[in-house]
Amino acid sequence: MTTFTMQWDNDGLPATSVFDVFLSNLVPSAFLQDVVDAWQLHLRTVVVSSTSLVALTYGGDAPQDRAVGESGSLGGQGSPPNSSYLLNKNATSGRRGRWFLPGLAEDDTFANGTISGTRRAAVDTAANNFLGALAANGGQLRIARADGTFSNIESFSCQELIGVQRRRLQR
Repeated sequence: MTTFTMQWDNDGLPATSVFDVFLSNLVPSAFLQDVVDAWQLHLRTVVVSSTSLVALTYGGDAPQDRAVGESGSLGGQGSPPNSSYLLNKNATSGRRGRWFLPGLAEDDTFANGTISGTRRAAVDTAANNFLGALAANGGQLRIARADGTFSNIESFSCQELIGVQRRRLQR
């Protein structure tokens, strides 16, 4: 098991999503292509066009990078760059872990800081189809546990409240 990262450009500011992954009968370069394909087919539709998936990195003994450079296809104005969808990683050991997915549309939010039910349902479908597409080809997303074991991520569920990404300042 190793990690892979998704690097984003969210209205000119960087964001990163990190996952643990186990590959069965799949080489890292093929997995990264599967991620690109799953992004294009599923996730891209719920991410605003001002947010783009810039690159992917597969960790391990010989890290591999893959440039992507594709924007989301959802129309409308993006929310402030630190706002995102907040998805729960639902694993075999229970709900543990979160994914801050950038690219939230301002039109899908309310003044009280919540996301519309219609958009949350679309994000749930897109994220779970993304997960299923990776698993179908042998890439299982996982959550590492403190005791050194892992739990498979079985599904994602979008929270009603907007996620706020904290960013470290670069000096």
